[in-house]
Amino acid sequence: MPDVATKPAEELALMHVSGQLLASVFAMLDDVIAPGISAMDVVTKVKRFIVDDLHSPPASRSQQDFPWCPIPRVIR
Repeated sequence: MPDVATKPAEELALMHVSGQLLASVFAMLDDVIAPGISAMDVVTKVKRFIVDDLHSPPASRSQQDFPWCPIPRVIR
């Protein structure tokens, strides 16, 4: 049987907080996703929610210089 890796309590606490933040993003998306909204609008609203309301850095922070697709997808 392989050894089981365990995480220190501090890391588990950080993972717990991260999970709570992610859950709040998913809850916010329930009010955002609607017919006609573009994928770019969803990304923008999520990023603003994470930065302005949750006071957290977005996970895509390292991708700030990545060029977006010029044709936005629309949720139908």
